[in-house]
Amino acid sequence: MKTSLTKTTFVLLICAVLSGRHASGAASADETGRAEKLLKQSYALSMRGRTLQADIVLISMQEGRTITTTGKLRAMKPYEGEWHGNVRPNEPENPRFLGSLEMSSPQQPWKDRWIADGHQVIESLEGRKEYTEKNENDFQSQAGFPFACFFSPPTYDLLKSPRYLGKEQVDGVFYDVVQASQSDSTGHDDVYTLYFGESGLLEGYRTRFQEQRDHKEVSFSAWMKHVVVDSPMKAGEFAWAVPAGFSRFDPNAIERALLPVGASAPDFLLTRSGGGEFKLADARRKKKAVLVNFWFAACGPCRAEFPHLQNLYERLQSKGLEVIAINQGDAPPQVQRYLQEGKFTFPAALGGPKDAADSVYAHFGVQAFPTNYLLDADGKVVWRAMGYNDFASPEFKAALKRVGLE
Repeated sequence: MKTSLTKTTFVLLICAVLSGRHASGAASADETGRAEKLLKQSYALSMRGRTLQADIVLISMQEGRTITTTGKLRAMKPYEGEWHGNVRPNEPENPRFLGSLEMSSPQQPWKDRWIADGHQVIESLEGRKEYTEKNENDFQSQAGFPFACFFSPPTYDLLKSPRYLGKEQVDGVFYDVVQASQSDSTGHDDVYTLYFGESGLLEGYRTRFQEQRDHKEVSFSAWMKHVVVDSPMKAGEFAWAVPAGFSRFDPNAIERALLPVGASAPDFLLTRSGGGEFKLADARRKKKAVLVNFWFAACGPCRAEFPHLQNLYERLQSKGLEVIAINQGDAPPQVQRYLQEGKFTFPAALGGPKDAADSVYAHFGVQAFPTNYLLDADGKVVWRAMGYNDFASPEFKAALKRVGLE
C-alpha cells in the first residue's frame, strides 16, 4: 500500500505498531480466515462498485496536538464493468475515476476544492482565487487511503499476515477490525489497522509513522463516513471550468511577494507571548541584527526548524542577534504551551490571523510558512528564505558575516 496518505508528508513510513496491538505472534486459523474473508469481500465490492460518496475525515496527532481535516466526496469510475488487476481500459487516457472533493480544516481559513473531470485533476484554493493542476495520486492522497482502496482494489493484494482483531466501536459505529502488514522497500514490515464497516468496504484506517524531517512520531487515521455505493451520478457533474477571477497558481509568485534583499522592513508592534510588547525598532537599536521568523503550530516544517532557531539564538544572542518568532493564528495559551514544552527561549509574538489586509504578514509579503528574514541594525533585509531552514547554508552564513555576527 504505497499510496500517499496526504498531500504533504503522510507517505507510508510506519515504524511502530498500532493502538497497542502487536504484529508479532502467529494468528490462529480462525483469525486469519475471518480477516481474509473481510479483505476479499471489500475487494469484490470495490471491483463491482462504480460510484462512491462519503464524508471524509483525516486526523493526525503529534506531540499532543491534533489536526482534523474534513470533507465531502463524490466520485465515479468513468467506464462500465470491472477493472481487473492492473489492466486499465483500452483508452489509456481514461483516469481511474472522476470526482469532486471539498476539504477544510480549522488551520486554514478557506476550503480546498478538487475536481477530476476525466481529462485533468484540478485543486482550487478559493481563498486565494488560484488553481493548480494535480494528478490522480494527489487526489487519492487528499481523500485518504480507504478511498484509494475503492478505486485501486489490487492494493489489497499487497497485504500479508492478516489477523482478525474483533469488533471495535469508533464514534458510535461498530467496525470489524483487521491488522495486517506490508513490507516496504527496505524489507521492514509496516503495520496497519483496518476498519471494515457496514457497507462491507474498508472505511477506516489507522497507523503510526515518523516524519521524515524531524523524526517525530505521528499517529494518523483516515475515515469514510456515511458511505453510499452506486448512487446515481453522471460524468457531467464533474465538469470544471476556471472560476471567474481565478488564476493559475504560480509557485514563484509567493517568493516574489517577499520583501527583496536591500529593502527596508516595516516596523511593527506586537504582543509578546506570555505578556508585554515587541517593537521591531527597539530591538534593532539594541542588536546587530534581528531574525524575524513566521510560523504556526500545525506547520510541520515550522516545528522542525525551531530547534535550529533555538541553537542559533543561544550561539549568537550574546554577540548581538535578536530573534522574534511571529505566530500566525494560534491561541495564546497554545503558543505559550508549545514554547514551554519545547524549551524555546527566544522571544515570540502573536501576529493574529493571516487574512487581515494590514497584518504583519501582508507587510512582509508572507504567504507561506515558515518564512525567515534577517534584518541588519538599520532594518534592511540582508537575507530571506521560505520553507524549512537549518540556518547552516552558505548564503545565511555570508549574511551573518555582513552584519558582523560571524
